[in-house]
Amino acid sequence: MTKKRILVQFGMGTSLRKGDYTRASERAITDALWHNSINATEVFGFEKK
Repeated sequence: MTKKRILVQFGMGTSLRKGDYTRASERAITDALWHNSINATEVFGFEKK
């Protein structure tokens, strides 16, 4: 079975005043996960739990 990408999440994080790229990337990951409206488990037939 070949692997196939089914979901891509994007987020945006900034640190304009301090220029802290690590903190900005943390914010981007949090943003992507927080705004995720697609539950990949349902695609495979599993419950949301």
